[in-house]
Amino acid sequence: MIFDFSLIPTALAKIAIGTTTSQNAAAASTGDGSSWGGQFFAYVGDAILFVIVFFLFLKLMRLAYEIYASRKLVYMRVTLPRADSKLDKEKETKKDFKEKTGIMSIFYKGIHKISEATLMETFLDIIFDHAKISLELVYDKGQVSFYAVTYKEYVTLISQQITSNYPDAEVKIITKEEY
Repeated sequence: MIFDFSLIPTALAKIAIGTTTSQNAAAASTGDGSSWGGQFFAYVGDAILFVIVFFLFLKLMRLAYEIYASRKLVYMRVTLPRADSKLDKEKETKKDFKEKTGIMSIFYKGIHKISEATLMETFLDIIFDHAKISLELVYDKGQVSFYAVTYKEYVTLISQQITSNYPDAEVKIITKEEY
């Protein structure tokens, strides 16, 4: 089945002015009572078509925005020093699981506030629904690495959140090729 996209403007115009197909309009003018159901389903069909076209247009607009915004991405590698000494291992065992998860939840709450930064950010978030940060664990050649990918305007905020919650962490901006 091939969909004729040239009918979309016609269908949208019919919805706007309140008319349906010419057959339904002719049946309505004759006063035949049986055409009421046909008109109702034509209006419902037009409304469903309009909703589908609207959501497809919204998805296409979001995709175009993501492609445009991907040029502004910044890649950061986060490294933590290894706890190899006996003193470091003792400190590590003293920390319990709740404390570690508490630190990370504070980090996530701070990062979540990015979407509520300004009115414009809230507006863009509603329309484009794009992620402002990506936190990734990458396993490559026997080594696990932690990366944060975000937009240029959020680099200082993200790096400050990471280093404030993990003072020993080193945040290094890398190129996309190094990633």
